[in-house]
Amino acid sequence: PLRLTPTVLDGICKEASKAVEDNSFVEMVASKFSRRGRNRGRKKSANDPSSFTNELCEIHGRMIQLKKKGPRIQLTYKYERQHKQSNLELSSFTSQFREDLLATDFEKVTLFTTSGDYTASSSSGVIVKAKPKFSTQFVSSHDIPKKTMNDPSSTFFQKLGVTDKDGKPRPRMSSKLRQCNKFVEVVGRLVLKGERVEERGVRVLDMGCGKGYLTFALHNHLSEKIPSAAVHSVGVEVRPKLVEDINNIASDLGGHFDTLKFTVGEIGNYNDGDDGGHDDDGENNDALNPISALIALHACDTATDDAIYQGIKNGADIIVLSPCCHKEVRRYMENVNYNAENHPYKHLLRYGVYRERVAEHVTDTIRGLLLEEAGYDVDIFEFIGGEHTAKNCMITATRSKKTKRSESKIDEIRNLAKIHGVKRMKLAELMKVDLGDLSG
Repeated sequence: PLRLTPTVLDGICKEASKAVEDNSFVEMVASKFSRRGRNRGRKKSANDPSSFTNELCEIHGRMIQLKKKGPRIQLTYKYERQHKQSNLELSSFTSQFREDLLATDFEKVTLFTTSGDYTASSSSGVIVKAKPKFSTQFVSSHDIPKKTMNDPSSTFFQKLGVTDKDGKPRPRMSSKLRQCNKFVEVVGRLVLKGERVEERGVRVLDMGCGKGYLTFALHNHLSEKIPSAAVHSVGVEVRPKLVEDINNIASDLGGHFDTLKFTVGEIGNYNDGDDGGHDDDGENNDALNPISALIALHACDTATDDAIYQGIKNGADIIVLSPCCHKEVRRYMENVNYNAENHPYKHLLRYGVYRERVAEHVTDTIRGLLLEEAGYDVDIFEFIGGEHTAKNCMITATRSKKTKRSESKIDEIRNLAKIHGVKRMKLAELMKVDLGDLSG
């Protein structure tokens, strides 16, 4: 087969070296692998092992910028069934490219620069120069930054102690940063899908906010997506000193964080408007706009039920929960005789570890059914990997047009409670849903 001569390769590699030196190099491509003679007239068969080849079809060189090592030429070797890559120093690029071409049957090499394009082919045996296809040099970043909902180097992350000034997670805060970004991705999407968001603005209520990592992250993301004055967030936390500290952080940040407030209170006793937010006329404006999203992540045991009821009672458009400590239902399950001959879980729930896990599933399933009963569309899923936090189950409820209670839904709740011996559940009591007579 025809192949490029060493003289032609020397010539085009010399032009490539010049282009690298004067910063005009764009890319270099070796192509049109010759199979003449070897494959002519041969019909490939799926049953013929020799037909399964992995020939090198193309070599592509481009300029890239590595984060730590600086500029490099990346050679991509394109085989029929896979690609391989190698990053070379600028000084060694052309010698490696020449060596690769001498070892193959390539017919054509094209060098693209900002001053002119050079083509060498085995058929002509000469190098032909043409007008440049590219007017500027393209340098790709090999270390592509991950797309995140909030910039890790954001000042609020730094003040909260999540990242340093370079955006690197501080010790033991990597999982918290991932959790924040995933949480904002899920909740932010739900909030921004709401009706008339730009017109009505957004009100977020975070029940049991702790240090406010997620509250700050969501508030910042939403403020960047819609006019900052339209986003109002309130975090409710029972510890006064912590509330004072995070209010000071929000105050120091200023800007769109002026509409982020934290208030001392218990989830069950909170009244919408307790944050003391006022408009420019000095009047409390909380009652003017409905709650766009009520969130409660890791509210312990029945505090999650209090949060759900707060959302239902105040007509929240979206309720987002990540429950933990499912103690209420577990206590009832411990008193059930699972060894009874006719009990459907006779063998499954004889082990304590399974009873603990099933208690979580039963609790959150009943919560989901009760939310549906209240007129919400519900989804339950794992929102972040278990390696980051064991409390990784998320319940999202979006208010739908359904307003009438379905009696069949109540029956499902009662049957599920009866099988597991659940005699009472706080959310059911708050919603005045009777779990029924379990004596039968």
